[in-house]
Amino acid sequence: MPLRRAAHHASATANAVGNALARSEHVGLMQQIGHFLLPRWSSTLDRRSLLYLTVRPRKVEGGRLAKEHVGYRQIAAHLRAAIHAGDFPDGMKLAPEPELASQYGVSVRTLQRATALLKAEGLLVAHRGAEGTRVRYRPPLRIRLQDYLLARDPAPGGPFERATAAQGLGGYGELVTVEHQTASGELARALGIPEGAGVVYRRRHMHAGGVVAQIQEGWLPLDLVAGTKLAGREKVVEGTYAGLIGAGHAPVRLQRRFWPRMPTDAERVVLSLAEGIPVQVVERTTWEASGRVVEFLRVVAAGDRHEFMDDLPLPASD
Repeated sequence: MPLRRAAHHASATANAVGNALARSEHVGLMQQIGHFLLPRWSSTLDRRSLLYLTVRPRKVEGGRLAKEHVGYRQIAAHLRAAIHAGDFPDGMKLAPEPELASQYGVSVRTLQRATALLKAEGLLVAHRGAEGTRVRYRPPLRIRLQDYLLARDPAPGGPFERATAAQGLGGYGELVTVEHQTASGELARALGIPEGAGVVYRRRHMHAGGVVAQIQEGWLPLDLVAGTKLAGREKVVEGTYAGLIGAGHAPVRLQRRFWPRMPTDAERVVLSLAEGIPVQVVERTTWEASGRVVEFLRVVAAGDRHEFMDDLPLPASD
């Protein structure tokens, strides 16, 4: 509530309210963040409710309140800091725009510019209807190269499922489609096969934290996997690498390429991406001992939900 309105409701002068707020700050009940004096969080406060903000005056002149100007970037900075600090937890619903604008003492249009900035950064996401605007749920998903180097165990659960299970994210792979196709020029070059040769195309959606985190598209030479699980229309629960080992084509080398880009409209829908959030593209080529490519994989991952990392030993120095 703006200070002037607080003074009116309390039947006190603006100076009296300002002194009371200053005392609250001094004893640790309030905290100054930018242009705003906010209640400090405590275990008794409902962290799902939006803080009610009080604009601190610069000074009082002639009995009238002189309030510092609050712009949309200042509002965005405050909300951003609260989200990063965990004061506004993942999934928290913000107050309706008119109410929130009133709390900041600005117009709805100014408030919308602030929230639009945070939506573009992927911190807020707008939902239809009563769901309103919420802090984006951003579960960290760490993918290590070693998870794939060691993915040779035929036990159920591929490397993605094991990595997400270790992080408590309950991940799983959804087999969307399996098709037998013919290789075009670019794909034929990636697989090292003649144009028009048969390939098995497998598309999967990888779920983590309740949302699709990755779109995976894999191609395998049909002549290598014909008659195996990898050519069938069922999910290979132990993972592609274990399936290749079972087919007699054990992976011995892989190469990965990474680059970011903006998503297509279809990718944005599948990955539930807010406007302005990029995707991370990973292309992985895998070879067997004969030097032949046994799989070409393209992963499109939500850019705000992934950390790709390696943890590799270095050769001992002499």
